[in-house]
Amino acid sequence: MDKSSQKYAVIALFLVVVLMLIGYQVREVIYTQQTDDEMNVDAEQLADTQVNVINAQAQMPNTELDQLTQNQLIEQRDRLYASFAELTSGMSKGQKPKAEHVVHMLGQQQQLVSANLVTVEEANAQIVFLKKVLPELNTVLNQAQTQLEQRQL
Repeated sequence: MDKSSQKYAVIALFLVVVLMLIGYQVREVIYTQQTDDEMNVDAEQLADTQVNVINAQAQMPNTELDQLTQNQLIEQRDRLYASFAELTSGMSKGQKPKAEHVVHMLGQQQQLVSANLVTVEEANAQIVFLKKVLPELNTVLNQAQTQLEQRQL
C-alpha cells in the first residue's frame, strides 16, 4: 500500500468515526425530545379524552358511553406500555429518563389500575423494577407503591 492510499484510508476512518459521534449525539437529542413530546401529547390527549367523554355523556346511552370510555382507556394502557418499553430500552442504552416522565407514567398507571385495566400486581412489579434501576426516584416510587397497596385493601 503506498503512502497516498494510507493517507486516504486514515482520512476515511476519521470521517466515519466523526459521523458516528454526530449520529450518537443526534439520537440522544431526539430521545429527549420524544419523551418531552410524548408527555405533552399524552396530557393533551387525556384532556381531549375527558372533554369528549363529558360531551358524549349527554348524547349517548350508558352502554355506548361505557364502550367509548373503555376503548379510550385501552388506548391509554397501550401507550403506557409503549412508553414503559421505550423507557426500558433507553435505559439499556445508558439513557436516564426525566423524573417528570416517570411521574407522568405512574399517574397513568394509577388511573388504569382504578379502571381495572392494569392489575395491582402488574403495576407493583413495574414499580419494583423502576426502584431497582432508578434508585434516585425511590421517594416517588414508594408513594406510588403505597397508593397501590391501599387499593388492594
